[in-house]
Amino acid sequence: MPETSSGRSVRVVLVADPGLPSEIARALAPRLPDHLRRAVRARVRWQVDTTTAPLSVSEQADVSDTAEAVRSHLDGAEWDVAIFLTDLPRRARLYPISVEVDTALRAALISLPALGVRRLRRQVRQAVVDVVRELVRTRRRPGTLR
Repeated sequence: MPETSSGRSVRVVLVADPGLPSEIARALAPRLPDHLRRAVRARVRWQVDTTTAPLSVSEQADVSDTAEAVRSHLDGAEWDVAIFLTDLPRRARLYPISVEVDTALRAALISLPALGVRRLRRQVRQAVVDVVRELVRTRRRPGTLR
């Protein structure tokens, strides 16, 4: 990861379906660095970018399928951690899936319906912080969608 005078720099990209997921991502992005600073407790400079893109995922799609689906929207973008937010429900048999993580890709897919309707923005924020905290622990080179 790139170094800064104050330590590592970590670029997080939030890619959200249009509508509610995009609204939540845009509202979360400015405050996310503060939440991550408190959660990770490392000398890291957090950069957070947001993009709205139709994720076109199904219940069977995984994180790498989602990354492939948004490739054209993130043409050449580099990131250390990618978080995909969708309002499509995802399931494994009868069980809802709220978060799926791909540590090799350093990306996660978060399904809003599985988080419930009560305090949804808080639930999304906590899920994003938890996933990013875990993914920055696996140090690899920054991801790219190219």
